[in-house]
Amino acid sequence: MLRSNHAGHTLAELLIVIGLLARLANIAVPALGKMQQERRDEAAFEAMNNLLHHARARALIQKRTLELCPSADGVRCSTDWNLPWLLRAANDREALNHSTPFPGDVAVRWQGFTDSIRFRSNGTSPTGNGRFYFCLDGQITHQLILNRQGRVRKGSHQENLDESARCR
Repeated sequence: MLRSNHAGHTLAELLIVIGLLARLANIAVPALGKMQQERRDEAAFEAMNNLLHHARARALIQKRTLELCPSADGVRCSTDWNLPWLLRAANDREALNHSTPFPGDVAVRWQGFTDSIRFRSNGTSPTGNGRFYFCLDGQITHQLILNRQGRVRKGSHQENLDESARCR
């Protein structure tokens, strides 16, 4: 007599496995979306940080005052730092670089002495000191602080909490 070894699963077992997989997917998908958003926000923060360092270094190397500002058309400065950024010579308005918009859904806000940032030939930024706030859902995700000497530092977690009202 021939016997066949058919191993199978019952319908109940399959439904339990499918139910467990569905529960795991409900947990994993929102966490994955949040992680992707955090990476985009981090990329926006790093892009702004790199841009400030680049502008300061270029002012030092070229030994002239450079202005950094947001600009939609690459010619005129704006006040909306969510636009692409324009780096230009301060005196003759010669455009040196016009970037693409930063990645991410985070809103960038600038609180400073002036609407644009100027780096002098010695690297200082006496009228450009201020803070960039990266806001998402009414909270500060990151903060860049520019001092009068032209140096940039990242805001601490406590500073982000203290200033979170600026994102509302």
